[in-house]
Amino acid sequence: MRMNKVRVDRTEDGSHVFMSQKNMRLKLLLQDLAEEAAQEFDDTCTFDCHIPWVRGAKIHKLFEHKVKLAGNGFDAEVSYLNGSRVNHGRKGSSRADAIYGLPAAPEFAIELKTGYFAFVSDRQINNYKQNLPSNTVLYLMWVR
Repeated sequence: MRMNKVRVDRTEDGSHVFMSQKNMRLKLLLQDLAEEAAQEFDDTCTFDCHIPWVRGAKIHKLFEHKVKLAGNGFDAEVSYLNGSRVNHGRKGSSRADAIYGLPAAPEFAIELKTGYFAFVSDRQINNYKQNLPSNTVLYLMWVR
């Protein structure tokens, strides 16, 4: 089984000993976009706000749109399998909510979680380690 050298940031506050100043700035930008997406949805929703998976899916869609508009090395909803970029929905692949850098070898990937009870399982982290290109850092991000 192939395991890449993928570092995982498991902290909710975004701190990571190996995070460069540049990556910290870029991750904070993405955190702002995620929070904007959550606020935008919450400001306009009706009963949807109270169904966690509906709220999460809609926030992810807004986040995707905002990340793609950010341009300059950002992309959203990018899938990887065994270190290579693949089409969306490919069996066994991992789909990053956002990436920064060249799609074939991003500097980092983001896994966005929404809601108070959202978590990243060890299985999901292991799938990312298996599927992301080598040396891609995985940052976990939460919006409540």
